[in-house]
Amino acid sequence: MLGVAPALALVTGVLFGLAPALQSTRVDVVPALKRVRASEAGSRLRLSLSHVLVVSQIALSLMMLVAAGLFVRTLSNLQSVDVGFSRENMLLFELDARKAGHKDPEISTFYGDLQRRFSAIPGVRNASLSRYLP
Repeated sequence: MLGVAPALALVTGVLFGLAPALQSTRVDVVPALKRVRASEAGSRLRLSLSHVLVVSQIALSLMMLVAAGLFVRTLSNLQSVDVGFSRENMLLFELDARKAGHKDPEISTFYGDLQRRFSAIPGVRNASLSRYLP
């Protein structure tokens, strides 16, 4: 989502910025300088490409604004979810024994020893390990 939103914003910015610029290069100056009578202007509704682009840009912007608001509200609600344990005075960190230079046979003993050493620190009530494989 974080990658799609900037890409969509870039594409719509280029599209909606470039289309009116290209259309303005093809404007015939003579009809633009002549005055259209008020009765003719009111009798027919002309939707040019720039009007359609502006309306669609506003619609897309409004849709993205609503989606962003819902996303922020969801993140706010997730902050207040009870996870079942106290998150205060908790230390979380990530460690990769392979990047630290340990080989496969000694990794399990390294993690076991690390857990025992953390449990022995004064004030620590519990120490645990979890394994996450990407």
